[in-house]
Parts: sequence; structure tokens; C-alpha cells
Amino acid sequence: MIDWVMAQALQAAPSLSGFEGFEVIDLEYADDIAALAGNEANGQMILDKIDQAASKLGLNISGPKTKIVSFGIAPVNIIFRGSPLDVV
Repeated sequence: MIDWVMAQALQAAPSLSGFEGFEVIDLEYADDIAALAGNEANGQMILDKIDQAASKLGLNISGPKTKIVSFGIAPVNIIFRGSPLDVV
């Protein structure tokens, strides 16, 4: 199910250049997802699309468990269902 959610959510999402020419958009393990974005706007768009796709299958993202990690850019403000997410 997670693969379907991510395929639906990230169809047109911008990818980050990975190692040896691979394009990286997300990392998945069991029911955990790490979505990668190059800026705040893309991060917000990706989270919104993942939430929309997951809800089609009756799956819910846990707002309190969802965290933002920011590397090398100014602090970001990603909103999930009306509340800002914690930046760790």
C-alpha cells in the first residue's frame, strides 16, 4: 500500500540528484516514509500529496509523529492539517 500511496503522491514531484545518477524522491521502510524536498514549498506540496493519496486508502499520517529535518537551509515551516510540524 505504501508503494501505491507514494507512486500516486509523487508522480510529478521534483527529485533530488542521488548517487551515480539515481534520482531520489523518497525512502520507505515498513510504514515509515522519508520524503525528500529541495525547498520548503516542495516539502509542503509533497506532504499534502502524500496525505491525499493515503486518505484514499483510509490511511492516516500521524501529525505528532511527523517531523521535519532541514539540512543547509533556513528553518522551514511545514503545515500539516492546520498545525506546524516540529523541526528536529
